[in-house]
Amino acid sequence: MTKRFFFVISVLLILSVTAAFAGGGRQSGQAAAGGGGTANQVTIDWYWVENLEEPDNDLISEEISKIALQKINAKVQMHVFDWGSWGTKIDLMLASGEKVDLVSTVALPYHQMIAKDYFLPLDDLYAAYGKDMARYMIEYNLEGCRVNGKLYAIPTPKEAGGAYGYVIRKDYVDATGVDLSTVKTMEDMTSVWAKFKAYNPNFAIYNNSSAFLDLMGFQVLGDGPGRIYKNDRAEVVNEYEHPAFQSIAKLWHEWYQAGYINRETATPNFAHTAALRDDKIQAIGGQSKNGIEAEVSAGIGGKYEYTKVILQPPVALTFTGYECAFAIPRSAPNPERSMMFLNLLMSDPQIHNLANFGIEGRNYRTLPDGRIDFPQGVDPANLTYIPNVIWENGNAFISKWWSTYPVDHVARLRAYNATVAPSVALGYSFDADPVKAEIGASANVYEEFRYTVLSGAQPLESYYPRMMQQYRAAGIDRIIAEKQRQLAAWLAAKK
Repeated sequence: MTKRFFFVISVLLILSVTAAFAGGGRQSGQAAAGGGGTANQVTIDWYWVENLEEPDNDLISEEISKIALQKINAKVQMHVFDWGSWGTKIDLMLASGEKVDLVSTVALPYHQMIAKDYFLPLDDLYAAYGKDMARYMIEYNLEGCRVNGKLYAIPTPKEAGGAYGYVIRKDYVDATGVDLSTVKTMEDMTSVWAKFKAYNPNFAIYNNSSAFLDLMGFQVLGDGPGRIYKNDRAEVVNEYEHPAFQSIAKLWHEWYQAGYINRETATPNFAHTAALRDDKIQAIGGQSKNGIEAEVSAGIGGKYEYTKVILQPPVALTFTGYECAFAIPRSAPNPERSMMFLNLLMSDPQIHNLANFGIEGRNYRTLPDGRIDFPQGVDPANLTYIPNVIWENGNAFISKWWSTYPVDHVARLRAYNATVAPSVALGYSFDADPVKAEIGASANVYEEFRYTVLSGAQPLESYYPRMMQQYRAAGIDRIIAEKQRQLAAWLAAKK
């Protein structure tokens, strides 16, 4: 999925940091001793992920702090890690107990981190300090953030579920006359790519490294391998042994040989946003949610317009909740203030739009129709704040929107949400603890082979036996059996 947009703000203290930690830490989501007062000024260190830290990051943090000081007596400092270092850095910080007041859960092993006791349960804090943002929340996304009945993160209010397919440059569609409404399957895309390649020999695509299995039709079902296919029935399958995986992996290799897939995508460091901007790729496989076309366009400064094709229709998953959410780590000395800040970020338009768009006049200008655009004399090359991650840090229902979005974007979002079907396993939360060693070992196998799969750089038969041998050695069969056992028990308890 393409990335770069918006976020940030703050929350305050309690009575005393010493008192807060006395007695061996906090219990299941309870406020620290002394309650959630704001008498003492604190600083909220907020961590999230983007392609890079924007030049105006500290300036925007200061502007947010001015408001947050008045409202909750807190300063806010945004900390941004790039995608390559994000997971490793955050894991090391949380493991060492370093001060992190608020952290995005994007691209983090959510359930593994809960198993490591990194995150606080938030039920009490949310009830006490999250009332303003609560009115925007999608209830089953909140449910997706629960593990064993406890709420460990607060999801960003946006689309209710994800659809998957391809986001495609509109000028290629217009020039070739391709009718995307006739495209229903992955195989149907082959003729589309062929026409685009004939139109421009430099045409190439990228299958998103974090969504290629979703693109194939496999629903996330907690950490590690073992997914549900096509929302057909509540059965855990080994995605790598499923016929759909094998046929699509073979197809992608054919696309690679034909030059449809950019050859650089076989490497972990492929920067797809830059590649879209620099005309190295003209389509990207992954999210096809409402507004994704405008989001991709905005991420490259509106340089190109996009359209999309949906191959996997929208479904609300448990994963939909925690994939884009905020957690409060146990290392946060003032979790009450962290929740106060999060409440502001998700309900106060002034703070929300500062975090996501920067300073009006400097980082954007407002158009007569209410949408925003670059300031006069500014373009993507010299803009100093354009994170383009409102899906990570924003509330879509109070947000400003770039001029690449339709004027009625929020109305369209509400209409899209009405079409989202619930997963057959919506609300099911996998407890990874019984197989955490196997999941850790499987993660290493996944990292070794995922770029080979998504790029189609090698024929399936050249890597598949070795991949499956390593997965079996890692314990994939035990993971899938445990997921199925827990899923069956969950379904039985629902009856």
